[in-house]
Amino acid sequence: MNPVKVDNALALFGPVSAVAPHFRAVVHTEFERLKAVILREALQQNDVPGLASAIRRVANEAAATAVGTGFPQLVFPLLFAERAAEERKRALFQGSARIRSSGFLAFPLLQS
Repeated sequence: MNPVKVDNALALFGPVSAVAPHFRAVVHTEFERLKAVILREALQQNDVPGLASAIRRVANEAAATAVGTGFPQLVFPLLFAERAAEERKRALFQGSARIRSSGFLAFPLLQS
């Protein structure tokens, strides 16, 4: 059996496509999609006024921490949920403290 001789690699293999993306680039893109989905769901479920910017900040901090672990898609969802719950608790406490202290501002200052 004679081997097939092809002078033109294009005829044998077809057109050369673009270089495949680096593995980390693919993981990074999938991680960014995961982060966007989780963040969007958290923002839609948000019922505390003024908490949206804190949720975005927490998402960015959790993402930065998760990327450093080497397993961002595994670590991020749990880390974000934990930190978002803490931030929500803090915001609710701040809101209740603001309501409780608003009565103090109703009284005029006593002058001596």
